[in-house]
Amino acid sequence: MQALHRLEGEVSCVRGLWFDGEWVTTEGVIHVPRKTVISISNESPLILKVALTGDVSLFFHTEVSQYESINVTYPDGSLEVI
Repeated sequence: MQALHRLEGEVSCVRGLWFDGEWVTTEGVIHVPRKTVISISNESPLILKVALTGDVSLFFHTEVSQYESINVTYPDGSLEVI
């Protein structure tokens, strides 16, 4: 997944800022690989939440407007723009 503004991660109910124009911390990223997406929802008009297995969630902030896009690339190479 790719987002250009702000990314928060939540691991075991502890939420933190991971990326904000540049990486703030990569500490939580280790929890993301090999997880399965269990749900995708809008936390607000500007925040897309992707919940993963293992009590991990990603929060993609658009910061500009609710019409900002997020690119999702699947393992087979296909691309979806949300």
